Order: sequence, then C-alpha cells, then structure tokens
Amino acid sequence: MSLFNALSTAVTSINALNTAVRTVSENVANANNPDYNRREENFESLQYGGVRIGDIRRITNTGLQRDLFSQTADAQANGVRNRLYEQIEQLTGTISNNTPLSDTFERFRTAWKAFEAAPESNAAADEVILAGESILNEIERLSDGLDLIENQVLVDIDNRVNDLNTALAEVDRLNNAIVREKSNGRPTSQLENLRDKQLETVSGLIDVRTFEREDGSISVYTSSGLDLTDRNASTFTWNEASRTLTKSGSPSSDLITGGQLPDGELKALIDFVRTDQAAQDSTRSGVGALEKMRNHLDELSYSLVDDATRATQSTATMASDDLLIGDLGLTAGDSFTIDVGGGAVTVPSGGGPLGAGIDAADTVQDLVDELNTIPNVRARLTAHGRLEISTVNGTDLTLADTGNTPLQSLGLIGASPTTVPERDPPTFATAYNNTTTEAGEAANFFEVAAGTTPDSATRTNIRVNDTLTAGTETLKKLSGTDAVGALNAQTRSMGGSALNLSREDYTGLAAGILTDFTKRAENANSRAEESEVLRADMKQALRDEVGVNIDEEMARLTVLQNSYAASARVIESVNQMLQQLEQAAR
Repeated sequence: MSLFNALSTAVTSINALNTAVRTVSENVANANNPDYNRREENFESLQYGGVRIGDIRRITNTGLQRDLFSQTADAQANGVRNRLYEQIEQLTGTISNNTPLSDTFERFRTAWKAFEAAPESNAAADEVILAGESILNEIERLSDGLDLIENQVLVDIDNRVNDLNTALAEVDRLNNAIVREKSNGRPTSQLENLRDKQLETVSGLIDVRTFEREDGSISVYTSSGLDLTDRNASTFTWNEASRTLTKSGSPSSDLITGGQLPDGELKALIDFVRTDQAAQDSTRSGVGALEKMRNHLDELSYSLVDDATRATQSTATMASDDLLIGDLGLTAGDSFTIDVGGGAVTVPSGGGPLGAGIDAADTVQDLVDELNTIPNVRARLTAHGRLEISTVNGTDLTLADTGNTPLQSLGLIGASPTTVPERDPPTFATAYNNTTTEAGEAANFFEVAAGTTPDSATRTNIRVNDTLTAGTETLKKLSGTDAVGALNAQTRSMGGSALNLSREDYTGLAAGILTDFTKRAENANSRAEESEVLRADMKQALRDEVGVNIDEEMARLTVLQNSYAASARVIESVNQMLQQLEQAAR
C-alpha cells in the first residue's frame, strides 16, 4: 500500500469515527428520553480502501411494539372503567363503606315500627313522612349525580375523538416526511421516534395494528380491520345527540353498535354512557353502566307505588313503544282472556285501542293501553323492556288463550292457562292503600306527579303524597301493622339491566343495587391493576430492547476512541514519512 493510500484510508476512518462518536453522543444525551430509540451505525468498506458509514439504523422491535400497543389499549380502557366506577362508588357512598340508599329504606322501616307502636304520636307520624322523603331525596341525589358523571364523560368523549383525529393526522404527516427524507438519502430516525410517539397516543385510544411499507411509511389499522392511515388519515365524528360514532370512508352509521370499534379509552368512555337496549341487557363490565343504574332507580321507585298483587313477566323484549305487534309473533285474530275475579275479559275487547281484533300493524303501546282499560288490571313496559300484567284489587290473576296462542308467543303462559295467586303479604302501597281511611287521612303514601299514573312511576316523578307533606292530611292510624309487614316481607324482585334480585325486602332491593355496582367496581379495579402492570412490564421490556444503555454506549465510545487514536497514529506516521522523503529529496 502506498503512503497516499494509507493516508486516504486513515482519513476515511477518522471521518467515519467522527460520525460514530456523534451517534453515541446523541444516544447518551437521550438516555432518559422514553420516546427515543437508540441508533447504531453500520460501517462499509470502500472499493479502493478505507471505510465509511453506510447507514445509521434505528433499533426497533416491531413485534414487541405491536404487543405494547395492544396492551396499552387494554390498560387505558380498563383504567377508564375503573375511574368511572369509582366515581359511582363515591356517589353511592360504597367506596367508604357507607350505604345511604339502603340506609334510608331502613330508616323508613324503623319509622313505621315506631308509628305502629304509637299511632297517636304526631312525632312518630312526622318521622315516617320525613323518612319517606329521605328515600326520594337520596334517589334524586343519585340521579343528579349520574347526570353529572354522564356530562363529564360526554365532554371526555368529544376531547378523545379530537385527540384521535389530531394524532392520526400527525402520523400521516410524519409518514409523508419520512418517505421524502428517505428518498433523498437523509436520516429519518428522529421522524420515526416522533411517529412512534403519536402511534402510542392512538393505541391508548383505540387498539391498532401497524404494517411497515418499503418506503418507510406505516399503514395503521384497528384490530377490527378499519383503516386509519392507509392512503390518508381517517377522521372520526362523534354525535352526542344520537350517541353514535362514524368514520370517514366507512359505510357504518355507528361503529359502536356495529361492533367495529375495538377496545381502548374511547370505546370504554362511549360504552359507559350507552343507552341502547343491547347495552342495557349486556352483562359486560362498563357497558351502559349509567343507564342501568337509572333503570334500577326507576324500578326501585316503582316498587314504592306498586299496588299490584302479582306481576307476570313475558320474556319478549318490548322496550320500543312503537314495536309492531307483528314483530312479537302475534297475528290477526289472536286473542286472550284475563280473569281478575270479576269475570273474564277478552283482549281485544272491540272497543279498546286495538279495535275489534289484533292487527300486525298495531303497536306494543296499543296492547298496553288496551290492557289498562280493563278494571283492576295494570299493564306496563318495564325499564328493562318487558311486559308486566298484574292485578290491582288483590284477586288472583288468570290468563288464558282464546284464539291461537298469543300468550304463549309472548312467554306469559305455558301450555295451559296460568293462575298466579295473591301475594302474602302485599306490597307496601297495597298494605297502606287498602287500610281503612278515616276522615282527614291520606288515601295513599307515595304517589306520582300530576299527569302521570302509578304504572309509569320513575325516579323523576315519584313523591310523598303532597297532602302529607303539606300537613293537610295525616297518616292512616290503622296502617302501621300492615305497612311494617309489607316492608319486612322478603317478596320483592327486580330483573333486567343485567341485575336479578329475588325474595328481597325493600331494603334488600336498595342494598342489592349497591352491592351489584360494588362488585362491578371491584372487578374493574382488579382488571385495571393487572392490565397496567402488564403494560408497564411490556414497555420496560421494549425500552430494554431499543432504549439506551449507558454502560454499553461507554464501552462503544472506548472502542471508537481507540480506533480514532490508531487512525490518528497512522496519519501521524505517514506525515512523518512524507516529511523525511521531502528532506531526502532536498
């Protein structure tokens, strides 16, 4: 090798080593940056001797990164559910082992016991009225609290949709920049780090899958197959009024009910405030949670004014008032009879809302209205979408088909007529209402607001009889024993909205509602802790793989320094030899 070739080789080595030292320096400077992937240089030999930096590659682990994205979506979703369930627990008091809802019912029962013992005591009567109002005040407080939680969730959904759209647009912009820089032979490591940061944001909001192209860009899809940044960034639109989520380029009118939105923070938020029937029937954690709680409070409120002897439920879902009779399996000519002890009544009767006969175009509400025209019969659609037919006057309830099998189609009876005997003891409302009323005594205790009927009682329209609260009428003095018996009786049931309670007293119903949410909250907390631990472990594993290790970088720097010193020595030796040649030539 000539002196000039040796000198050229040493110079290229110095230049390459300078670049390598800069790379190590950048790695060390970003050792504590969680969004930085370390870089390593690749040395290439030159054709005529020497060396150069062929490429500075960014260290990645695509498989581990994809697993981290998926686990991030799971952890974020579970974290949201846990946070929202904690808010409900704080509202109900169960987070601090308090149970104000069931406590008010217990106070109500205790007040009636005192009144039973001293019916002439004005103080005892006043305590009964106050205890009744405390139940409704607590139900109203819970209802208002649920509204506040819902309003905040709706704000959060709007913000998260904006965050998602912004992050997807930024991924698309960085994709374009990476393709451009790579085609010009310039490094793209910093741009790729920035893109990974945006992808991590997206993965927390929605579970994603990424696919790298040869040009350096990345295609992003949801785990359910929706394209997010294939040719360009998708845009999501949230409609608060209809509680629907749509995406540009997708024909779906709602990604939520269509099952196309995978898990993540966004889905967890939307699921929590869903009000559709599928969400109310779902047993999955965090789905329709607020609406279920409202339904439970509605049913609890109804139980206070329910004066039916016995309710028989169908298994058909009828939550929609405009559902057609034909959709229930009933056809023209179907009919049935109801016997409430005063003679059988045929439905349709000819003069009710259904007219002379059932028609496929009639609605469920038409059927409910027809039933409520029958003396001593009450029919209603419950909050969880079932038809209840019950008696009011304390007699047995007998149902039988007279034409075809409509009652069997609805699930109200079996193969033979069904007789449901009177409950013993009766409901609280029946116990109080059926007690002899003296002059100046209130005929009923709980009532619904003017313009509504008892069968439509909800958490928003029930009240203590305003004649009692105004003091213009008093409690029935003979009602104490029957009222206490009804409050003590473990005969109440509650079903639907993913909750089934049976053989409970009134306090038990309230406690059962709270217990159900406590169990769901505990489950949400456990899932959140587990998924967050997995996410943290996975992120640490990825950082160990692609992050900066100071010891390794110092070792590399030592090797580079030694190589630099060797190359410098070669240059110095060549320089001395050239000087000697120059002197000899003189």
